[in-house]
Amino acid sequence: MNDQIKEPSDDDIDRIVAREQARRKSQVDGESIRSRIQAQIAPQTIKHKHYGIRLGLPAFAAIAIIIFISLIAIDETPTMEASDLVKYALDQARTTADRHYDFSGSVLPQVFAKMPGLLGRQPWEVCSRGDRFVVRPNSPTVSVWGCDERGRPWFVKDRSLGVRYEPGELGMSAERIIKVLSLRVDVILDDLLRNWNLKIDSKHAEGESVRLVATRPSSIDRGMFDYIELFIDPSSHVVEKLILHENAEPASGRFVFELKKVQEERDDHFRAEGYLDPNAELLDGDRPIRRQRVWRSLVGLVREPDIGDDRAK
Repeated sequence: MNDQIKEPSDDDIDRIVAREQARRKSQVDGESIRSRIQAQIAPQTIKHKHYGIRLGLPAFAAIAIIIFISLIAIDETPTMEASDLVKYALDQARTTADRHYDFSGSVLPQVFAKMPGLLGRQPWEVCSRGDRFVVRPNSPTVSVWGCDERGRPWFVKDRSLGVRYEPGELGMSAERIIKVLSLRVDVILDDLLRNWNLKIDSKHAEGESVRLVATRPSSIDRGMFDYIELFIDPSSHVVEKLILHENAEPASGRFVFELKKVQEERDDHFRAEGYLDPNAELLDGDRPIRRQRVWRSLVGLVREPDIGDDRAK
């Protein structure tokens, strides 16, 4: 006997599906599902609300602290900024090569009277390396002069004749000018930072040099200068201009160094030999009378009748 499998009808299939849906629906607990959903959502909502409160309080406290510090800083800014600016300029000055300046000076009449040939034509071209320097003075009597690494001032009339002196040999007026030209920028900045009252002039446009004024406090012994102005580039911290005042009076001595370039020079740039021909005459310590006559001629006090004549020894 053959068994035959009867295919279910569409009605049979619909009834089976309906019964299965009814069974599954009876097993679903709607309240339980809602509770689970709320349990998952509620902590996040509560945490978010509390997090907002926790974030708000520190934020307001931080803002209050910033405002308080800012109010304090307003009163301290001039001194702090001046000190910081000088520190940056000092670091920069210690690393730079030879400096080339335009130099001009207004000296007291009694000083000018002793050196009219040297001091009457300004500005000078000055190049300095530490405490040695060389000057092109725009003078009809001197083509170039300077001070070497041993502190010896020297003068060259032309490539055939030069004269050199020992430190302190030329007298107070000349030595004062030499001392001014021998000043080192890094030493000045270090002294200002340690001992002077510093103040920034706030009246400068963006991008321009910052003017800083340094005044000597009364507790410090009086030196060469009582009042110094510096013009410092705010980006590179290079001292672009330096003005030295002997005192605050308008008629006092005033010396201005205005930086033109920073460029390293050869060593003999700061020695008399670097400007003389090989067979030139360089008068040194063994001919004091002749050297004194040459000196008076160079600075414009007298006219040397014949510098090359041995009778002028």
